Amino acid sequence: MIKNNNSKCLLKVLEEKRDEQMNKGNEAENALKAVFDKFGIIYEFKHIELIVDCGGKEHGHLYDFLVEIGKNKYGIDIDKPLEDKKMDELVVGFGIEPRRYKSQMVSAISNGVSKGLIGKQQLIKIIESGLPVTNDMIDVASFFYNKCIEFECKNRPILEPMEESLMNDEDNKYINSIKGALNEKIGGEYGEVVYGGKVIPTVTTKTPFTTVTCGTNGYKGGDWGHGSRTYVKVEGGILSEYEIRKIDEDKDGSSSGFEIAVGGDCELDSMIETFEAIASNLKKMKEEISILDKKDTK
Repeated sequence: MIKNNNSKCLLKVLEEKRDEQMNKGNEAENALKAVFDKFGIIYEFKHIELIVDCGGKEHGHLYDFLVEIGKNKYGIDIDKPLEDKKMDELVVGFGIEPRRYKSQMVSAISNGVSKGLIGKQQLIKIIESGLPVTNDMIDVASFFYNKCIEFECKNRPILEPMEESLMNDEDNKYINSIKGALNEKIGGEYGEVVYGGKVIPTVTTKTPFTTVTCGTNGYKGGDWGHGSRTYVKVEGGILSEYEIRKIDEDKDGSSSGFEIAVGGDCELDSMIETFEAIASNLKKMKEEISILDKKDTK
């Protein structure tokens, strides 16, 4: 900061403005402070900068943040109008890079950090990049927001917790009878999972490449409301190089299908063995459950 005898009045005005803003508080400013504190980024909140140009005229600006990254300094403003271009040009000459962010951008950054999508290095890149404001900033904010939603969807568990209300004595007897009937035909580890509010008996088997868990409760005479539930989980070698993507997914998570791609020679065999195990185990489970259900109806 450069001061001379004529700067006291300007400095006083900026200090009063700073005090007023600090007393009011600001959600976006507080969110950015929390992010900087989390990552240990050095900053000064409500920084006053006074500069005298080559003609001897004084200029002053109150930055929401003055951030130091390495040897570089960045003056960050949130939701400030683009009316201080002259000041921007001057401060660059004194080693300060101006950055103006929309509150939407700050909110997206804060959410990204809380979700683990944005780390310290990503945040530094955002600040250093000098992305332009207005529409581009809104686009970036929307991008991070969508990434947060995508992250939540991808990490939302498919299965539901097992609750006592889902399994009475009769249900336990039925599930155990299924496992007993299958035990002679499928050697593996048996269990149960819950999907769509219904309990599904499962069996876990190993192929030469993967571990496959699958299960079904058989035909129940309907679609989602009253029909069957089927579950498949694959772990192991097939996961070394793979991609799974929903086709034409909408905002509610519905899609017209999905596609799978894997890379590598072993992965080809892994795919074959895995799908054969899934098909074989589910067919056997469907058949045995059908037989048991017919016995129960007699």
